[in-house]
Amino acid sequence: MYYKTFRYRVLPTKMGEYLALRQQADAVYVRHFGQSPSYLQSAKDQYQWLEIYSYADEASYRASMEQLQQDPEVERLWTQFRTVLDPRYHAAVDEYRSSAASNGQATEPWSDFESSPHDS
Repeated sequence: MYYKTFRYRVLPTKMGEYLALRQQADAVYVRHFGQSPSYLQSAKDQYQWLEIYSYADEASYRASMEQLQQDPEVERLWTQFRTVLDPRYHAAVDEYRSSAASNGQATEPWSDFESSPHDS
């Protein structure tokens, strides 16, 4: 699996607008791909968000981006989305790939980690 993540902070005064834009963007993703990304809201900062997009592989991600770029609604949503972001916060984009065990099977997330001393 291939994952693309986006972390950003929304201006507090723009939270309602952000949620409306996200709903519109989700409709575009569902129309094109049958699913929308996952969203995680920070437990420490209610205005900080993490979007997670999952794909079978990196080639699937690239094909999806090419398809989205053909949709005129995407540019409009992107332009509006940028107006709700907090300019004082540095947004981050990351990529992840799931690892495979030596036998070719995917491993359970975190299966190689012991419990953190901070978990108790």
